[in-house]
Amino acid sequence: MISDLAPIDLLIQRAGRLQRHIRNAEGDRKDSLPDERQPPLLYILAPEWQPDAKAGWLGAELKGTGYVYPDHATLWRTQHYCGSTVK
Repeated sequence: MISDLAPIDLLIQRAGRLQRHIRNAEGDRKDSLPDERQPPLLYILAPEWQPDAKAGWLGAELKGTGYVYPDHATLWRTQHYCGSTVK
């Protein structure tokens, strides 16, 4: 799954969707374990980390994200807590 940077609670919710139902290797639902899919991956699109972020740090690439989540400080903290693995 690929997600734009979002508040951490929403990223956790999206990550949970990756394992909502048990499935076989082809992606069809199963009634019982084991789940046969590859381990889930969540990619988060975010700007280059800036420890001293200034206005406009989300950049043109994530302009829509800045519009949907106007509290940019929350987005900055989410990226900070997720660490350098957020790209």
